[in-house]
Amino acid sequence: MRMLPAVIAIALAGSAAPAAAATLLFIVSGPIEAFFSVDTEAPASTGEGFIEFTDVPGFFNGEDDIADVRFNAVLDDPALPALSIFRSSGGSFSLFGDQLFTGSAGTAVFTLGDFLLASPDHADSVLLSVIGEDGMASNAPEPASWALLTLGFGLVGARLRRRAVAA
Repeated sequence: MRMLPAVIAIALAGSAAPAAAATLLFIVSGPIEAFFSVDTEAPASTGEGFIEFTDVPGFFNGEDDIADVRFNAVLDDPALPALSIFRSSGGSFSLFGDQLFTGSAGTAVFTLGDFLLASPDHADSVLLSVIGEDGMASNAPEPASWALLTLGFGLVGARLRRRAVAA
């Protein structure tokens, strides 16, 4: 009987699901328009200072299209564009500005928010908005975490109650 709470806690801990892959929405507005999302947990390739996603469906300059999207570590080389988009139907554009991720290319974490980027082909700046899949980052724990938290409080309460009865 004493082992039952421990067995339940271990079973619940083993069933806790990891957080879902981070799907981010990228919206480019201004003289250049684009709308696409990527699963940041599954880049097609990474290398020294870049992260690339291939065959990304989206809306690029008024057309539904597929594109390869590349993010560069501009802190390593400011001459590189922060974001380059290569459309499968032809044409590409590059945007220069702040680096859009932190960490190394293999363990990158994208920064959410709005960024003003420059395009060498246009005098006006381009606004890039990076948004989490649900529109914002969630601060609420996952259901499995709530279950473990509730179980933990219950076990502590039961233990304290047993101690009070024994005394």
